[in-house]
Amino acid sequence: MAKAKIPARKRLPWTYFEALGWGGKRVDEERARGIVRRVGLDATNDGDTPLTVAALLGRAGMVQWLIDQGADVEDVAPHPYFKPALCAAAYGKSPEAAAVLIAAGANLEAQDRFGLTPLANAFINCFTDPSRLAALLLGHGAVVTDRVRRLGEEWDAAGFRALLAGAARHAEPGAAADPASQVVSRP
Repeated sequence: MAKAKIPARKRLPWTYFEALGWGGKRVDEERARGIVRRVGLDATNDGDTPLTVAALLGRAGMVQWLIDQGADVEDVAPHPYFKPALCAAAYGKSPEAAAVLIAAGANLEAQDRFGLTPLANAFINCFTDPSRLAALLLGHGAVVTDRVRRLGEEWDAAGFRALLAGAARHAEPGAAADPASQVVSRP
């Protein structure tokens, strides 16, 4: 039986990254939308799609536009450097983009190529405080794995414990139990 050929994706040009502000460039979302109209929602550049780039750069309006155009929040480019859009938003420390993705049904436990969930990505390369983003993810039910706990404590042990305590206080009745007690034993 012949293998079904997967159609090749168009290449997402570097000008798309620049149109969304990569490298300090001036943000021009209309130009970015024009590029997406030309190459498609599933175009890719080394594992990045239009949605993952917009999420990583915190362009929540562009993320919403892409979803409105039909972008799949769970689409992952077939490439060794893939990342789900919610992981990209978390790595970029963008609670605004993450909120749009979550509202569209993004998987809170999706994993990037390193096996990191969005909550784990929130604590990677913390040049800004990830508390708002982590609280958003926890508030929607993200699981605190052993790896998340280790990364959170490496970021700021006292801050991480306070974050978990705050998430437990703000949990809605009938919601999952205290996030601090939901640590699962997986990497």
